[in-house]
Amino acid sequence: METYKQKNWVLFGVLALAFISLEVYLFRNFSVRPGVFIKRTEIIVLVFGFLSLHCFVDTHKIYDWIYKYRVILCFALFIFFVANCFTWSSVGQWDNYIQPGVGSQYIKPIFGIARPIRSDEWMVSVPRYISAELTKYGPLNDILRATTVSNVSATGLQLDFSIIKSPQLWGHYLLGASYGSSWEWSYNLIFGFLFIFEFCMVTTHGNRLVSFFGACLIAMSSFSMWWSVCRILYLMAAIIALFYYFVREEKTLMRIVFGTILAIMGAEYVSTLYAAWLVPTGWIIVSYMAWILYENHIWERFKAIDWIVFVADILLMVILIVRHLMISAEYLTAILNTVYPGGRVDYGGMALHKILDYVPTVLTPFGGFANPSEMGTIFGVFPLGYFLYIYVLVKYKGKDKLLWFLTPVLTLFTIYCTIGLPPILAKIFMLTFSTSSRTVDFLGVLLAIITVYCISKIQDENGMNIWLSIIVAVLAVAPTVIYEFPKWRGIGIRYYALWIIAVFTVIAFIFILSKNKYQKAAIIIVSCMLFGDGIIVNPISVGLDAITSKPAYGEIQRIVASDPNARWVSIGSFVTPQYLVAAGAHTVNSVNYIPNKDTWERLGVEENEELWNRYAHVVISLIDSDKSEYSVIQADLIQANLTWNDFEKLDIKYIGTTTPIPTFAKDKVIELYNEYGFYIYQVK
Repeated sequence: METYKQKNWVLFGVLALAFISLEVYLFRNFSVRPGVFIKRTEIIVLVFGFLSLHCFVDTHKIYDWIYKYRVILCFALFIFFVANCFTWSSVGQWDNYIQPGVGSQYIKPIFGIARPIRSDEWMVSVPRYISAELTKYGPLNDILRATTVSNVSATGLQLDFSIIKSPQLWGHYLLGASYGSSWEWSYNLIFGFLFIFEFCMVTTHGNRLVSFFGACLIAMSSFSMWWSVCRILYLMAAIIALFYYFVREEKTLMRIVFGTILAIMGAEYVSTLYAAWLVPTGWIIVSYMAWILYENHIWERFKAIDWIVFVADILLMVILIVRHLMISAEYLTAILNTVYPGGRVDYGGMALHKILDYVPTVLTPFGGFANPSEMGTIFGVFPLGYFLYIYVLVKYKGKDKLLWFLTPVLTLFTIYCTIGLPPILAKIFMLTFSTSSRTVDFLGVLLAIITVYCISKIQDENGMNIWLSIIVAVLAVAPTVIYEFPKWRGIGIRYYALWIIAVFTVIAFIFILSKNKYQKAAIIIVSCMLFGDGIIVNPISVGLDAITSKPAYGEIQRIVASDPNARWVSIGSFVTPQYLVAAGAHTVNSVNYIPNKDTWERLGVEENEELWNRYAHVVISLIDSDKSEYSVIQADLIQANLTWNDFEKLDIKYIGTTTPIPTFAKDKVIELYNEYGFYIYQVK
């Protein structure tokens, strides 16, 4: 016992030394950036305090306590992060484009790296949220695209009773864009992990350790984290878990609580309105609900009051969805009739290679990949999930009900992502709305669910035979090595690292699946590694100072206040127009989240729908010519080379840009502002 205590004090000493060393390193910048030092210290103290508990408190008691109070702890963490205005946004990228190095001490992340690839988040969504605050979350927004549109379609934020369905957005209405962004990120990360953990608890029949492994595998996957904590995953998980608890709960009060939250989550799920993700997750939800109903026979257990609660919750969900569809009608009508993305139709095929690419995704947080978001997938579940599916069915002589309920969806997704479906079947199953490159992501999610479930069943049986587990582990990793590794050779990635990860994965699978005393330890180690690899994808930032603390921001706002209805444009970039939007300027070439027909009619190209009838970033260049030029650079990027005459057609009054006005046009403008590489011109 004495030796055990000595080891604990030694471990605590190591932790304390590491903590002090890190603080000394950070203290070097204390006199320059005291706020950053304090914010970093808060997080470090939180982490080291938690680790230090393991030195003096029995670990079983720690995790029993965490499990018992998990919901309260999630709320406490949520309050801590929002109070500090922490976000996992890559908003720090703005410092690379607008007046670099100028602004408050929070223009860069306090931990991690701002990711340029997450432009849909930091470049599109954040300015739109700020513009919604500037319009006081009213029904109309005339900042984006310099046309008046509904705020809910332009920004997703509009004060209306339908906001009940979106708890992740409540912070925007209560606290404004900066703290609202922290609220949204913290909610998605903390409660998203909790929802997926609860879903895994339902799947594994209460196996805490394997459920934690499942939450790390899914919630912290590269697929989830590179897509900004993929909201559709935790909504799917929440719906299934809440439906399970609603059906099985005996107390009417708790059934009301579960049912109300389920109605809110269901309304938010449907209201995402992104069919490419809704359709595949919808089939998984339907399969789980069928299994839950089959196992519990609610028609025999429900009393009259329970059915009243059930009908009331369904009614609440329908009302919220219908109201959201009503105020989103403008967006829906426009986007469904676009060339891109509304015109996309797919019948599947040739997509399995994406989920074979899981080994390189471990390295994506460290750079060297062109598009880690599109690469993102669930680690290690293909083809392992198929092997474990077969093993458990054989082991239990085909009597496993959950696997049979998941079999139709697994079969459907597998066929669609390999050879494709006949058009009529693809339409019947609605998969035409989800390309195979999107459905395959959720085939990976389904295989992760099956893997987690089967590991819990294998653990109940104390593991596989060692030789069988070796065969399964080798066969599970071999396809990615054979098919994917050759293409990574010699293109800048550390090739040897892939082999280390592959070998480690084989060893980890063997320990997790086989009969051995290190099975639980292996699950814990792999879970922690998955969590760590996922959490470092997104940086930790403070507020939105990378936008709002720039001198140019105040200058744009001053001009807008004196000339509120003027139309603005930016030249030479698709980034700068979004900065103008964030400052409240009515910007013609901000992101066309729906087609901006007014602009294209003014330019006389309204008949060329292939050009403008799409979701698109718009780069405007000013050319010394009598003729304009237009081109689609990629599906979501339009290049418009305009003449000065075109600027007059668009009724442009101000130009805000990081690119100086061309020499031939200098006599047509007045320079109002020129500081730190940002220019504002007023048209004469």
